[in-house]
Parts: sequence; C-alpha cells; structure tokens
Amino acid sequence: MAKEKVKRYKKIVYSLRWSPEIEVCFPKKVDIEELYVRYKNFLKGWTVTHDSSIIPQGLEFKPKDSNHLYYNKESFSQVQDIISIIKGNKGYINNSCGGHIHIDMHIFNEKEIYKIIMEIISRQKYICQDFKVNNIRLNNQCKYITKNDMKGFKINHIKLLRDEHATIVDNVPVLQDKYYIINLKNLQEYNSLEFRFFQPTLSISELKRRVKFLFEFIIRSLERE
Repeated sequence: MAKEKVKRYKKIVYSLRWSPEIEVCFPKKVDIEELYVRYKNFLKGWTVTHDSSIIPQGLEFKPKDSNHLYYNKESFSQVQDIISIIKGNKGYINNSCGGHIHIDMHIFNEKEIYKIIMEIISRQKYICQDFKVNNIRLNNQCKYITKNDMKGFKINHIKLLRDEHATIVDNVPVLQDKYYIINLKNLQEYNSLEFRFFQPTLSISELKRRVKFLFEFIIRSLERE
C-alpha cells in the first residue's frame, strides 16, 4: 500500500512546474544597463530584472509565467542556454546572490501543503547543512523558522494565502515575511512555494540535483501519515 502511494505521488510531483531564480553578478567594467536592455530584448520566455542586493552589480533571471519548466531534458536544456549566455558576458556568482527555486502547488490541497511545510521546517537544519548554506544567507535572506515564527500557524492560513483577495490579520511572523528558508507568501501571488535556502549556482547538474531533491522531499512528506 505504501509503495503504491509513493508511486502515485511520484507521478504527480514529477509533473509539477518548477522555476529557478538565477541571481548573477557582473564586473564593474561591464555596462549593466546596456546588458539589461540587450537581455530583455533577446531572451524570449525569460524576465530580466535589476537586483540592488547583488554586489557589485547584478541581474536576476527567471522564466516568465507563460514559460512552463518541468523535470525534463528540454527544460534543463533551456536553463543551460541561459547560463551559457550569462557566462559568455562574464557573469559570475558570489555570496550576495541566491539560488531560489519555486515549485507549483496548485495540484495539492491545503492539508498536503501544510504537511510539506511542516516537514521542511522539522528538517531545516539538516537540509541547510547538506546544501552548505552559509551564515550570511541564514541570517538575512533565508532565516531558520522558529517556534515563535510559527506560533498560531494553521492549515486554514494556507487557504487564506491561496485566496488573492483575502487579508490575513493574524500576527504570525512566517506569514508576514518572505525572508525565511521557505517563503509562504508566494502562495498568495503564484500558488507556489519558494525554497530560498539554496546557495547560488551556475551549474546545471547542481540545479538538477536540487530540483530532484525538492521533488523527492515532497513525495516523502506526502506519504507520511
């Protein structure tokens, strides 16, 4: 019975959309504005935005909502093309960059999403150790979620988050701030969870490993009673 459940969830999860945020630095000698305009006009299916948090200067690349990425060869090939273009213009990564990954949640109900969130929180320190998340990120862009951050958090809050017209008045820190290892506020705007604990990378094999990890983690979270 358990094997059948895992098999069913595996089929569902590996059909989910995912979306990377690729944050990249460029040397000061590079004309970032000229590069931004060129990328914006040239890269079809991707958005390019300035990111003032990246030092010395940087851009963020992510797929447009209409550009659906899945766990398949075509999607990873597309991301590899973006990475190659970035490297060709002397793009690089440092500790001011991040490597966030969004996973679509529309297919799951509130109880299932709650299970995924709670499982991530219960194992957050082990996950961050495994992916070698540095203290700069843990203290700023992807903080650990404490009991106080979660105090008062209930399944019903997920239902409210998924309603773009709803307003959450409860003073639950994790619902008010996106700078945790997992961003719940993303459910309201995109019906997805944003996993913020990854270090930046320009390696397609490492990115594939991370997506696979998230998918397998979601499967194991859902199969637990």
